[in-house]
This record gives sequence, C-alpha cells and structure tokens, in this order.
Amino acid sequence: MYYAQGSDGLATECEGSWHATLIERAGAQNVHKCSEDPNAKSFGRVKISFEQLVKYDPDVILVYEKELFDKIYGDPKWRLLGAVKNKKAYYIPREPFSWFDRPPSFMRFLGLKWLISLTYPEAFKFDIVRETREFYKLFLDIELTDAQIYKILGRGAE
Repeated sequence: MYYAQGSDGLATECEGSWHATLIERAGAQNVHKCSEDPNAKSFGRVKISFEQLVKYDPDVILVYEKELFDKIYGDPKWRLLGAVKNKKAYYIPREPFSWFDRPPSFMRFLGLKWLISLTYPEAFKFDIVRETREFYKLFLDIELTDAQIYKILGRGAE
C-alpha cells in the first residue's frame, strides 16, 4: 500500500510512521521503508521519485489530495501502476477532517474500518455507508443523508 501526498503524489510516509499507522493496523504493508533516520518517521512527507513508485508498484494507493485523485486515473504515467490499472487508488475521506492522518483524531476509528473494508472486502463485510451514518450520529451528532455519505466517501449515488 502506498500513501500518496502532495500535489504530485510523491510525498509519502515511512513504514512505522505514526502518520501512516492505519496501514499496518489494517493488516496491510506500507511499500515505503525508510532508513533509521528518526526524522523521516516523525515528520513524514518524505519525497520519492516516480521511478521509485513504479518499482514499488503498490496494490493499493491512498490519495490525500483531492486534486491528485481527480487526475490520477486519466494520467498515462500513473496508469503504469497496478493499483491504478486495477482501480485500487482511493481518495481518503476528509470530512469534517481526515479519517487517516493530519490531524490524527478520533476519525481514525472510522478510517480504520474504511481501510479494512478496502483491503479485505471478502473477509470483513462492513457496510461503510451504515458505519459512517452511525459514527457521525454518535460522535458528531450529525444525521447524514445517503447523498452526503456518498460524497464523503467519494462515490456516486449507489
């Protein structure tokens, strides 16, 4: 799994970074391993080259910036990657703030369910629409419509 950040998607997090902790908690592996430099794991957003990303050829890509996500499937360069070819690049929900990282918050609980549902859909049959509705009601006292949930999840009406 690759965590794409920045407008070009070439800033990422090291395996073991608290910024990408949900990857490991979801039972997946972060493709980007770093040296023992403690700053790389603490501050994050480590720059890599596109050539390095092609070598990693991740099965799944998590995209932090909406602008990158909106162009990733149409970009011939990104279509070299298996995750893009197989439609396994996902925009990380960010309403009311990121479910994954920056800022780390209680939204990570929902983010973990979302990520597990993407990583192991056959093994974990989460109804992420229902989970989202219940989570927002319980923790944010907001009752979401289906349309609002689909928008948060980056999906069309289902």
